[in-house]
Amino acid sequence: MLDGGGQGKQDEPPLEPADWLRPGGLLVIDDFTPSNTWPPRYAGRVDTPRQHWLDHPDLHATQINVTPASATIIATYFR
Repeated sequence: MLDGGGQGKQDEPPLEPADWLRPGGLLVIDDFTPSNTWPPRYAGRVDTPRQHWLDHPDLHATQINVTPASATIIATYFR
């Protein structure tokens, strides 16, 4: 679980899944605001950190809205 860094939020670069996960490894990133548009948007702009994870070529990823105000991305590393 990425909690406290590596998500790509707030001007930090996202970590590279190949450096942290083995094939089949699970990645969980919380504290997103739900977005039901594509590309995902936050505060009126494209949410590039979220789009990075959902579109990453080495991940199968999905967003799960866990409450009306909170979303989590769950991804499996497959390379």
